[in-house]
Amino acid sequence: GGFLLGGGFGIGFTRYQMASQLVTGVDVVLASGECLHVDKDNANEPLPRAILTLLRGSYSCFPAVVTRFHFTNLPVNPKGVLSGCLVFGIDEWKEAIKLSLDISYRGDKDADTMELTLVIKDTPPDNISDANSGPSQCVLVSIAIW
Repeated sequence: GGFLLGGGFGIGFTRYQMASQLVTGVDVVLASGECLHVDKDNANEPLPRAILTLLRGSYSCFPAVVTRFHFTNLPVNPKGVLSGCLVFGIDEWKEAIKLSLDISYRGDKDADTMELTLVIKDTPPDNISDANSGPSQCVLVSIAIW
């Protein structure tokens, strides 16, 4: 719920809007203990209208507990989601960057969105006998296309 109450600014927003804008209604429990369903049918009343307004971006200041979100259905991408993660040794960082650039330039022309993340990360030793040498580093390339 925190993602939605924070506005729902996610990686798919360029195509589908912010996630909070796709919420059509909520079920909440007020501080008084009253359970309330809020949607467009009762949004003209003052309390439901205030709840719907605060729903989009109030973060932890939302004045009720949300027990259920109701959403607009989105079309499903017939290709689905392609994702993966490749791990390179730190000495192979040039190959990792080259691969990342190749993927980002080539891309999938039919894809709506592509996310490519390149991270240099400390990793634990491969086995306990290497524990005295300290952590080694690697390069992670994470890819998601949808």
